[in-house]
Amino acid sequence: MKKSFKAFTFFEILIGFCIVAFIVSIVFIGLHSTRAKARDAGRISDLNQLKTLLQLYYMDNDSYPISPTSSENVRIWCSLEETEGDDECAMFAEEFHSKLKPYSDIIPGDPFYPKEESGEKYSYQYKSSSIGSEYKIRAFLETKEPFEVYSTRGLAIGYFNPDAPSDDEEPAPPPGSYRPRPPTVWTYFPDPLPAGSAIVDGTEIWLLNGEITALGSGGPAIERGFEWYIGESSEGQWTETGEFLQESFSYIKIFDLPPSGTCADYLYRAMALDSEGGWGYGEKFHVEFCVTDESEPETTPY
Repeated sequence: MKKSFKAFTFFEILIGFCIVAFIVSIVFIGLHSTRAKARDAGRISDLNQLKTLLQLYYMDNDSYPISPTSSENVRIWCSLEETEGDDECAMFAEEFHSKLKPYSDIIPGDPFYPKEESGEKYSYQYKSSSIGSEYKIRAFLETKEPFEVYSTRGLAIGYFNPDAPSDDEEPAPPPGSYRPRPPTVWTYFPDPLPAGSAIVDGTEIWLLNGEITALGSGGPAIERGFEWYIGESSEGQWTETGEFLQESFSYIKIFDLPPSGTCADYLYRAMALDSEGGWGYGEKFHVEFCVTDESEPETTPY
């Protein structure tokens, strides 16, 4: 007996094709997601490697590579992959690679550079403080929020998209949520001036150091300076007015030594004033003076 087979209808073939296409799309999406996660893991590993290399460089040079400034004298973010060209960031990136070469033959870069997505460039963006004491590196990820590595106090370094038309370091906040922010200020260890430079017996002269690392809501700071204490009691301050950007500043302070056989504990901190956000203060640093009967004054900053 001869068997007969009924042919598939067009509608059945169309349904079968759609099922196959659906399965293929799921496999493709899953594969793409897996590859994106793998690339992000590689980016995170790259930034941690750069952090290690920069720490080795810092141990040898007492400073991190210093990023260039804009025409407004503000430190800018530079792509570490952009080593060709005659602009400041390209020259900095080339110099950055040469400085880290003694510690590694391969300086990592983003695998998608210079591809852009949603206004973000796939690159490893670097920015330092004015004197190279701190830094931050930022990478745009495909499956997560941007990833950052930074030095001890580099978290305070703000980020902005270097290719965006605005100079703001943060996007405008939603209506009703705006809060003016003060400048971000750091206090650094003081530097003693050479012995014998004190103009009055019973005093020591020290150079107080600070830096404005991020501007406040009002733009350039309108005042900056230092204040100092004996114990917790305020003893005085020094300020200067003007328009100050992200930059370091110093002040020569004459400290009065305590009576013989005693110690005095001074504290000082840097500060800067923003027209909208108010005063921003750095961390307090201690300077301890101890005077003995038989020796020169002993000074310990900490």
